[in-house]
Amino acid sequence: MTFEFAPAVRTAEMARIILDGLPGAPTLPVALRIARGLVGADGVIGVVDTQRGAAARYADDHTFVHLRVDSCSPKVMPDIVVAAVAARVDVLIIDTFSSFWSGRDGMLMLVDQHRKSPSQSGWSEARPHELAMMDALLDYPGHVIATLRVKSDVVVAAAQDGRPSGWKVALKPDHRDGLEYDFHLAATVDLDGSLTVTSTCVEDVAALQIGAIERNPGQEYGQALADWFGQGEALPTLRDYLDRAAAQDATSAELFALAEEVETRGMAGLTVRNRKGQTGPLVSLLTMKAKWLARQEQQTPPPPPAPSEPDTSGLTPPGKGAPEFVPDDKQLVAEVTLRIAHVKEFDLIEGIQRDLDDLRATGAASQSDLGYLWRLLEQRRVDLGFAHGQAPAAAQAEGAAT
Repeated sequence: MTFEFAPAVRTAEMARIILDGLPGAPTLPVALRIARGLVGADGVIGVVDTQRGAAARYADDHTFVHLRVDSCSPKVMPDIVVAAVAARVDVLIIDTFSSFWSGRDGMLMLVDQHRKSPSQSGWSEARPHELAMMDALLDYPGHVIATLRVKSDVVVAAAQDGRPSGWKVALKPDHRDGLEYDFHLAATVDLDGSLTVTSTCVEDVAALQIGAIERNPGQEYGQALADWFGQGEALPTLRDYLDRAAAQDATSAELFALAEEVETRGMAGLTVRNRKGQTGPLVSLLTMKAKWLARQEQQTPPPPPAPSEPDTSGLTPPGKGAPEFVPDDKQLVAEVTLRIAHVKEFDLIEGIQRDLDDLRATGAASQSDLGYLWRLLEQRRVDLGFAHGQAPAAAQAEGAAT
């Protein structure tokens, strides 16, 4: 394998955000407000609901599409992403992503299913599914917001009156350690709805720095994120590639070039679904359609070139000085006249003659139109030297020699 460095160029990105909170914290409402700021008034927000459909209760205040998921196996995330791409979702909210770790059929249950002995923990068998889940989510061609539950504990202390009192404190998000490294920004949503940044890659926006507190995060907060991540060169997204592949005028050469481009950008393995419902890696679907188009292009002859202005210099209408001929079937006469004007070979003369005989036999043309066309054909025959229906002498000699 050959590696080659190239000059670095900043490119526009899609935001990857984690919002965690204690029980009762409004993580989903905050996520919906930030999402609207990310994509604007016309953008599509999609919510993957692992809470028995609870996200639908916010439908009166927010516009979004909804997908209820009861089995939270890491294996289903690629299919969820495929469905979101097909629905043209601009920002995908996973509420809650903790379910894919500790929920029904989540990562921990998958590890237990593969644990067959004390020496075989099950992690080596389950880890590839987790990696595939993260690849599908992080490669999504839109913004992603994942909400997390937070493990908590109760701290008890004596109040001023001497009686004990307690309150909940956050311990850690309910997911694997180090998850925040895969996301651009992580924040904690408090019970009052305020947001505190705990991890970030944004360096030059004060509101997005570690420790920054936003008392009432809304669309403006999402717009600030969209502005920062939108800086740089805008590269084609997965959705752009799918649209280009589905174009009616796409050619096999264009699709083969497209497959090479997604390989170069590391997007070849993204799971997608085409308009026929076929699911598979992006590069496989592009290559499959490119090969199909190549076969069609070989079987279908190219369309004939558009006819140029006919050279009628050699066509002399009968009867000089006679009144102008008015055809009964203007379209028929125009088409046959054009064919006669382009005759260059003897075989073409014979073909037009047979067509005129057929028109006469079937009565598909009037006698005046046929008479006019016959005279034009005879004039063309004489002009090209095909006298009396015979090929030129040079052509006859060549035929005798063969």
